Amino acid sequence: MQKSRRNFLIGASALAGAAGLGGYNKMLSHAVTFKDKGIRAKDSVYGNGADVESTIDKEGKLSCNDKFILAPSVCNGCTTFCGVKLKVDKDTDKVIRVYGNPYSLLSSDPWLPYDTPIKDSIVWTSAFQDSGINDRSTVCARGNIVFDKIYSKFRVKNPLKRAGKRGENKWVEISIEQLLEEIVEGGDLFGEGHVKGLRATRDLNTLIDEQNPEYGANVNKLCVLGTADEGRQKVMMQRFTKAFGTVNFMGHTAICGLSMRSGEAAYLGDFKGYPHLKPDFENTKFLLNIATAPAQAGNPFKRQAKLLARARSSKECRYTTVTPILSNSDNIAARDRSEWLPIKPGGDLAFVMGMLRVIIENKLYNQNYLRIPSFESQKALSDCSYTNASHLIITEGEREHEILSDDSLSDDGKMHREFLVIDTLDTRLKGAKNVLQADIEFVGEVHFKAQSFKVTTAFNKLKTSAFEHSLEE
Repeated sequence: MQKSRRNFLIGASALAGAAGLGGYNKMLSHAVTFKDKGIRAKDSVYGNGADVESTIDKEGKLSCNDKFILAPSVCNGCTTFCGVKLKVDKDTDKVIRVYGNPYSLLSSDPWLPYDTPIKDSIVWTSAFQDSGINDRSTVCARGNIVFDKIYSKFRVKNPLKRAGKRGENKWVEISIEQLLEEIVEGGDLFGEGHVKGLRATRDLNTLIDEQNPEYGANVNKLCVLGTADEGRQKVMMQRFTKAFGTVNFMGHTAICGLSMRSGEAAYLGDFKGYPHLKPDFENTKFLLNIATAPAQAGNPFKRQAKLLARARSSKECRYTTVTPILSNSDNIAARDRSEWLPIKPGGDLAFVMGMLRVIIENKLYNQNYLRIPSFESQKALSDCSYTNASHLIITEGEREHEILSDDSLSDDGKMHREFLVIDTLDTRLKGAKNVLQADIEFVGEVHFKAQSFKVTTAFNKLKTSAFEHSLEE
């Protein structure tokens, strides 16, 4: 009696609510009476999940599913190019899933030695004895789905030519032959007047500007925009750009990361290698991120995320992220290890200059480090690097803004440049390599090679800029 009454009340209340839901009546009637609607799931827990590619028993023995192939590959979803592992359906020859590759340091940390058997790598990243919890190999959100571009209905498989005005988004398919003909010969391609083709552009003799011969010939008016260096870039440069004769090629770095790499090259004095620096998360006690969020900008994202999570949970790392918008870097999981400092767009430079003012005004800088003027001084003092804080900048005359240096030809005919500084020991002007500690606050007149120069240090220049505005401004 009680059971019947309870079922009646449940059904009555549910149906009363359903009366106001119109189109949901049929679905709710199935829910109220606990009837099946449609095909039952194959499994009460896993539903209609896809077949797994392998299973591992309680003893750790691996059994592979013959329906699938596991293939190593590289993700091209961004310029990190993480190592991944693909699950391919043998019947359809389609990629149906992407995993991290445990042999790749961009997908795993720690990562497996290359001589580890593949079967062992599958067990290593599995649930067997909870191994995969600590030794997981990951792909990011983009890497999980980027393979679907292969099967996208929007994928461009044939050359497209604009068929309307710019912005109308009207296109027609053309043949490869027509594409090559129009690119090379040009013509009235869009009904908007004559467009030059590559043949007319390839003038190897006429200068672009006779007043500026360094611009080269008219052929340099062609700039080739390349892709990321995932294999095709070098082919484009060798097989086309150089063969055509232009020197102007712009790849991914020029479009995306050039400002970062230029800054790092200037900092490290290496404009040939253009080194790419990353924070040492695991050994950092405080990290200041300005206009960027760790593991969300500045690849490799996955590896940064893993190192950052480890550093803030088991090491001493704390960090502040200075951005206009709240990022995932500051969240409940990070607790007091992270801080978000909101800033108005474009206000980051003012923030930095204000911070420099506080540091200089309160002498919070490492003076002994800033006084190291050269690589030779750095080695003699067993320090990690040196700075240009003590280097002298000319403040008046024809050479105003130049750094004062001693320039001479070496025995091999190359120009040798040594920057000049004021030694803190005897206050004399010397070459930086002969000084352990140089004055970073000198301002005045110096005499060098029968000439007098009014100078100030680079540190003073920075100080002047920092003090140009008040903190309130």
